[in-house]
Formats: sequence, C-alpha cells, structure tokens
Amino acid sequence: MTPGNGHGVREPTPSGVGETWSPAAVVWFAQAAVEPSTSQSVLLSPAEQSMVAVKRQPADGYRSATARVLLKHLLAQEFGIDPFSVSLLAPEGQGGKPVLRHGTVAGLARPLQANVSHAGGQVIVAVTQGASIGVDVEEHRATDFTGFDRVALSAQERSVVAILPPAMRARQRADFWVRKEAVLKASGEGLLRDPAQMDFAGAGTHSTAVVAGLQPVTVQLIQAPQGYSAALAVSGTADVICHETTFSATHIVNYATKTWPIRN
Repeated sequence: MTPGNGHGVREPTPSGVGETWSPAAVVWFAQAAVEPSTSQSVLLSPAEQSMVAVKRQPADGYRSATARVLLKHLLAQEFGIDPFSVSLLAPEGQGGKPVLRHGTVAGLARPLQANVSHAGGQVIVAVTQGASIGVDVEEHRATDFTGFDRVALSAQERSVVAILPPAMRARQRADFWVRKEAVLKASGEGLLRDPAQMDFAGAGTHSTAVVAGLQPVTVQLIQAPQGYSAALAVSGTADVICHETTFSATHIVNYATKTWPIRN
C-alpha cells in the first residue's frame, strides 16, 4: 500500500436522515460492560446471543454485546430504526465481514453500513451511508511484544518505530496497526492480505490508501481514550466527516458514550 497525500478534514456537522453523507461517519466509543444487564441483552437477537456465547473469553463476548447494543441505539437515534430489527453478523456458515441488517428507513437515499471493533475495555462503533466502512481500536500495550514488528509492520514502518524513544514505540505501532485493520475491514479482505506488505510510514493521520486490486480507501486516525489508538476507513477518496451526536445513556446501565473528534 502506498498512502497518498492527506485531504483536509471538514468540521463536524449535525447528523440526520435529511443530510447527504458522501461518505461520512458517526463514530461512538463505549466502555465495555463487565457483564451485560438483562435490559441490554434483551436487544440481542438469538443469533447475536449465540455469537456472544461461543466466544472463548467471556470478556470478548461482553465487548461484542456492548458494540451491538450501542449500534442498535445509534441507529434508533440517528435514523429512527427499530433497535430490535438491527443485527450485525457474518453471513451464516461463511464467516467474513459482518453484514448490517435493519428495518426500513423512510427517505434513506443509500444503504447504511456499519462496523465495530473492541479492545481492552473499549468498544467502537461506526456507521456510514453509501460507503463501505472499517473501524479498529487497539490498546498500545497489546502491540508491545517480540515479533509484532516483523509480522505486522513494513520495513519502512519498522524503521520509524526503531528511532523513537522506547516509551513512544507502542503507540506508533498501534497507530500503524489500526489503520491497516480499518482499511482491510472496509475492503472486506480482513487479514487475508499480509499486513506487513502495507505501508503507512509516510502517511499523515488522514490519507488515501491505495491497495493493489482494491478501490482507494480514505483512512483517518481518530481520537481514542488514553492508552488506545483507533482508525476509521471508508471506501472512496472524499473527506471523512465525524458527526457529533448527543445520546442519553441513562437507560443503558454501565455504558458511557462519547463521540470523539478526528485526530489532527
């Protein structure tokens, strides 16, 4: 991958069905629940509950549940969609990128797409209209182990990491990694493509990634909680807009939500 020149980032604007998203993204972070409450779990479909139940680690299941409950509430607020009609699951028996399904929306010009990610105690949910999307969040410390650089980073990226003070290396690794994951999730390839063959060494926080055999993808680092890096990728080369949203989480116990600005 050879990232192109960065594009300017427009100021966030209010979201709503009447707007033109071309492409744009609503991005939410949430603190993962220690264990989903009954009121939260009731929003999950039987298929989603099964997906959560088969996770090897209970914490992974709780984070997946958090992400999907948050997605349902986001779509209910932004588009008036019945949250019980929303699901985000991989095609049955096929694996691959999860597909968003939801009830009808009046006046929706282009189909909605969504993607979620979770790491440590954080989950991230992103939604676009009319563009393929990928999002990723990672703990800095999760990249700080022997062998990560060789498997995940290009030669140029490894050189960037090597000249940094030790205390700054984990964040830089994570900044590289989340952009790769977000791009590959947006493309639907996942880790079928060798991440070490992708190079963000010369990219700014906002850039256009050109991957052999794929359409251009706009990728943007976004502000994440301390100790984490996060990135959003959408198909195409238009500017990414993160919409600011207001959301009352009083009825979702253990959930603290906030929309984070794009990282400069």
